[in-house]
Amino acid sequence: MLRRGRLLHVVMAVALVCNLAFNGTMEVALPDWAHRDLGPADYGVLLTVLSVGSLLGSAIAARARPAQRPARLFAGLAVVMGLGLAGVPYAGGVAGAGVCIAVYSVAGGWQNIVVVTMLQTWAPARLLGRVMSMVMLAVTGSFPVSVALAGLAVHRLGPAPFFPAAGAVIGLAVTLALLQPAFRGHRHGAVFAGEAA
Repeated sequence: MLRRGRLLHVVMAVALVCNLAFNGTMEVALPDWAHRDLGPADYGVLLTVLSVGSLLGSAIAARARPAQRPARLFAGLAVVMGLGLAGVPYAGGVAGAGVCIAVYSVAGGWQNIVVVTMLQTWAPARLLGRVMSMVMLAVTGSFPVSVALAGLAVHRLGPAPFFPAAGAVIGLAVTLALLQPAFRGHRHGAVFAGEAA
């Protein structure tokens, strides 16, 4: 499956790239920008919006009918996430940044459910734990690299440019994923059948 599961390859690559962009933005660029342009209370508000938005996105996903083309929904939500992230420091203070973060986090919470469901219904039951552990390794393993790169970039360029750069990286990753037929054409209910990579 690791050799021939093209859908798994694409999802792992997108998860890795998106989390590289997200972690550095939220753990380095956002607090640095808030320290410079807002204040501790406003930063706390933005973190609250991020959490509540993720919960709301997950709730929306739980109530929505399964998409027949989940990869396309995943990609659409990722584009929304990238746009929301890009606008944070340019949206006119804490209210505008809060709206951008809300857009990002609602789409992100929804997208997480879509991709996990897509993989769990596609993967053979006997390999499900291993598949999910590989995906989670890509997601969590990117954290130290992401914050280290973000620290260097924010130190040299300041925090504001990091947000649109991260949004563009997310958009590019999803665009490249959509060029892969195994990802673009995946349908709800399709299962791994030893397809060629």
